[in-house]
Amino acid sequence: MILGIDAGNVNVKVVNKNGAFRFASDIGEWRDRRLDGNFGSDDMEFEYNGRKGFAGTLARYESEFGGTLKGDTKANEDAKLRVLLALHRYSDDVDNAIVVGQPIAKHVDAEKQKIKEMLNGEHELTVNNVTKTIKINRVEVAAECASVGMIDPPLGTFHIVDLGGGTLNWATCIFDGERVLKIDRDSDTELFGMASARQADLGAMARILIAKTQSRWGQNNVVRAIGGVAEPFAELLRQYYPRAEAFRPTVNEHQVDPTYASAAAFYAIARRLYA
Repeated sequence: MILGIDAGNVNVKVVNKNGAFRFASDIGEWRDRRLDGNFGSDDMEFEYNGRKGFAGTLARYESEFGGTLKGDTKANEDAKLRVLLALHRYSDDVDNAIVVGQPIAKHVDAEKQKIKEMLNGEHELTVNNVTKTIKINRVEVAAECASVGMIDPPLGTFHIVDLGGGTLNWATCIFDGERVLKIDRDSDTELFGMASARQADLGAMARILIAKTQSRWGQNNVVRAIGGVAEPFAELLRQYYPRAEAFRPTVNEHQVDPTYASAAAFYAIARRLYA
């Protein structure tokens, strides 16, 4: 199966031929439970490479040390597990070809190669007593946030901002009517997000973004906000960038929430590469 997977720090988002899906990202240690509580469809007990643990809402509520590793790279074991859990949940195919994301700050060859090496190949994963052999035959690593520029781009210079759980990414693109060009010097990553800051103050985060971009971004350019807080973040950004908007991508001919924008872009890239 071909999939785009955005292994975020709050929710993992997945887009494939069947639609757009998400589940809670938390990963934590396993333990015997005296009370058999059911917290929802994202409850997961997993076993992988001899490691047992809780994932999703079960990790959120029952693991003493649950959560996610946050930072400017997805080359880590938590991100690997989140991708494998996504494939276990949303692919019934043994063979899979995927595109995953990496924050702009570490979207470099060495880090991308680490991600490819940790995901490529055959994996055996048990989730809620269901064991699957998952083969990942192809992996490509796309730039988070910036990749969204390829979806229905407006003509001229425009920007994308993604305030996620662990990072704030922003990107600048130019669409000349034929190609979308990504401008590296006007794109970057900050190591804070809605789940990593001591106080998730949207207004303060909007001010930081404006301060860092106002000397390079045109005030009347389109600014597309994506992610789970796209609506309120876009509203705050409109104080300086009047054309800021929450961007809703189209997946399989249906418009979806801004949360799925990166996964939708990864899926679009994957279809071009693998179809």
